[in-house]
This record gives sequence, C-alpha cells and structure tokens, in this order.
Amino acid sequence: MNSIVLGTEQGLRVVGGRVDEMDPLDGADVCALHRAGDTIWAIVDGDHLVRVSAGRAQPVARVGMPATCVLAAADTVWIGTEEAHLFRLDRDDLRGVPGFDAAPSRPQWHTPWGGPAATRSLAATDGRLYVNVHVGGIVATDDDGASWTPTIDLHTDVHQVSLDADGTVWAATGARALAESRDEGQSWTFHRAGLHGTYLRCAVPTDDGVLVTASSGPHARDGAMYRFDGARFEPCGGELPARFAANLDTGCLAANGKFAALAGTDRRLYVSEDAGRSWIVAASDLPAVRAVIV
Repeated sequence: MNSIVLGTEQGLRVVGGRVDEMDPLDGADVCALHRAGDTIWAIVDGDHLVRVSAGRAQPVARVGMPATCVLAAADTVWIGTEEAHLFRLDRDDLRGVPGFDAAPSRPQWHTPWGGPAATRSLAATDGRLYVNVHVGGIVATDDDGASWTPTIDLHTDVHQVSLDADGTVWAATGARALAESRDEGQSWTFHRAGLHGTYLRCAVPTDDGVLVTASSGPHARDGAMYRFDGARFEPCGGELPARFAANLDTGCLAANGKFAALAGTDRRLYVSEDAGRSWIVAASDLPAVRAVIV
C-alpha cells in the first residue's frame, strides 16, 4: 500500500509505509498539506508555514492571517488564506501577491452569509496557477501572479479546483455538481448523472476517472463518494459506507495514479487501489483529519 500522510488536529499520522518513527509535528493542528518530492509543506496552528523533510520540521514563515491551503509548484510555495488573499514564498521570503488582490472579478467575490470570501483550493500545471475563491469562482495566472483571468462563472460556488495529467480542469461545485474544462477554463461542461445530490466538496482525478464527494446540501447528513467515468457517476463500494452523517470536506480526499485515500467523518481512513471502484478500511480511531496526501 502507498504511504498516506494525514494532517490532523494532533499532528501528522502516516498510514501504509514507514516514513519516520517520530511525528515532527506532534500535537500541532495541521490544516493543509502539500508534498513536493521528499518535502512536505504544512500549514500548522492556523498561520504557520512549516517544511517537513527527513523527519524534521522547520518553521519557515508566519502568514499573519488564517491560512486555508498550500501548494508547491515550480520552486514557489503558494498559500491561500481567509479573506481571499494569496501569498508566495520564494526561497524564505513570504510576500502577499498584489496582483491577486487586484483580480478583475474581486469586487464581486462574496459569501451567501455575508462574510468575506476565502481562498479555498489551488492547482497548478506548466506555469499556470488556478486559484479557487469561495465564493468567487476560479481565477488563473500565467505570469506568476502579476495578472489574473476569471474562468468559471464566479456565482457557481466552487469548493475545489484540480487538474489531471492531460491538463483538464475539474471543479467541485456547490449546485451544479462536477465541472470540466478542456480549454484552460474558457468553457465548462457540467456533469451530474447518477448523483443523489449536486453539492460537491471534492473533485480528485485518478488515472481512471474522477472521484468526488457529494451530498444534498451544505448542512446535509448524506455525504457519499462517487466515481465519474466520463459519462456518469457510480457509487463507490467495498467497505466504504453508502452515506456519511456529514459532508466529506475539501482536503479529505487524495489520489496518486489509481491509488486513493479518503478520511471519513467517522474517523476512519479508507483506501482504494483501483481508482475508487472498491475500498477498504486502513485505519480507525483517528484524530480529526484536515488534509490527506498520498
């Protein structure tokens, strides 16, 4: 089984393979993770960026506001935050991204409850960075954040943006289910056939289909896992529950090739080695899991 690293409210947990005997973040609240080679980048205790390598945790920078997501790409580490800001780390220099604060669609970013929008998820490929704003759609940059282009309609309410190996952009949306773009976000196709509800919080590509978490709404108690084969959704089986008693949130699902891991709301870790067709329980009695990488 592949090695799975979990960011939890009590530090890191490793399942399926020995990484290190000691947890370098023991006791810390880890809310976001990203792996780049042998290095894991972590957001710890709300606003601290930490580099984890060779069993050691090295504090790198303090963001200064609650951070929500982290992504390492092309020698740059990007950090999204509450109030819809974006920071970048070059070497050990952490700075805000003024171009993101001036994105053309920013005046329309909002939340249904009246609070400030937030940067929710990040994805990158070949020098192009996609940033998912909640609620503000997905904006993209090709010039390291100097300028930004809106893609999907900002009122679509995106919860996660992700990319597959051929550059297809996928988005988990709050009302229109799974969105797909094959032209870098210029146009979108929406998929919902086979779902019991169109409220999605995760969209994660595998080498054979896209895995999503779906429910009937933001406060629903019917969270479920599905696999999209390019035409319709099929419920995931095996030891995975047909329904969870809450939404399966952004960050709880990850994949690498055909291997996938899901942190359930029941404090269990489920894994699949066949792109989500079947699942087994790999761990139980876990602390609350905030992030998963495989």
